[in-house]
Amino acid sequence: MADFKYILEHNAVAAIHHADAMVDRGEITFGEYEEMIKPWTDAEPVKHGHWIVLHGVLAGDDIYGDMGECSNCGLHLRNWEWNYCPNCGAKMDEEVQE
Repeated sequence: MADFKYILEHNAVAAIHHADAMVDRGEITFGEYEEMIKPWTDAEPVKHGHWIVLHGVLAGDDIYGDMGECSNCGLHLRNWEWNYCPNCGAKMDEEVQE
């Protein structure tokens, strides 16, 4: 099991193949195999986006000044210096085409 942890830290695909071989050799049960590979099977694709700067935002009769809008979900924030959207989790690394 120690060698699985070493492989796990270095290469997810190799770790899954190694765990599969452990099942084949009878070293672990299929249930243990499922638990070992769970971090990769539960993963979601990374969403990417960028902040769209909105100048002089109006809400009713109030002027909020500049705000940022998430290009992925449309969330508006006054402070948009985050490197991800706190609403949808999009990583703000998308290049902006102007």
